[in-house]
Amino acid sequence: STFTNMPSDVTLYVPYESLSAYQSSSWANYFSSILPIDAPVTYACQSIDANGANYNPALQEYLYDSGIASNSGYTTTTEALNLTEIEARGLEGKTNLTSLVNILSNFPNLVRISNNAFRNCTNLRNVDIPSSVTYLGATAFEGCTRLENCYMDNSHIDNLHASTFWGCSALTTVTLPSTQTFIGESAFHNCGSLIGLYCYATTPPEVYTGAFDDKSNIRLYVPSSAVSAYQNSTYWQGFRSYNAI
Repeated sequence: STFTNMPSDVTLYVPYESLSAYQSSSWANYFSSILPIDAPVTYACQSIDANGANYNPALQEYLYDSGIASNSGYTTTTEALNLTEIEARGLEGKTNLTSLVNILSNFPNLVRISNNAFRNCTNLRNVDIPSSVTYLGATAFEGCTRLENCYMDNSHIDNLHASTFWGCSALTTVTLPSTQTFIGESAFHNCGSLIGLYCYATTPPEVYTGAFDDKSNIRLYVPSSAVSAYQNSTYWQGFRSYNAI
């Protein structure tokens, strides 16, 4: 009897994401109409897939709204919840992309950054990969010549694939997560400015022989309980210093 004697022309307003659930439930028996509290705003966007397939409107919408992307097509703000992957070559060569700090975290279900996703984004300077991400593809940041810092410590990535940071000549600091288990071939090839590598894994990850060009200038920072393990690991010999985080 909650709604007994209520006028027959009452409208119920609910969260947009729950609209269809309310409309198909018993709530529909008591209200003349059920509408969203805030209808999603529509922006003009373009596909981020190089081949025009696997359209990811949510990320492109954000980039458009931030002045990074150009107009083409339409989408809604609520689709940000549906974004799970940045496809291969998705944002390759976007020279007006300067930062990925506090951007990827807008997409809580993002789990994959595929091969070449940000390759040759030559003005990209800072990257922060959120906790939802578990996969970072090969050559994901290859050729990002102005990239200075990449923070992955909040992510759940376990594998740096081949040539992830190939040619990132301005890269000075990289932070790897506690889930890291492997660093692949040429992951840091031609990264001559790299001086600080932070790795939160308590077990030293396996490192491919050609992952680094020269480790002698890189200061390694690891959990205090694992310093000796890294110093004694076959994979982690030759760094300039071994320091506790």
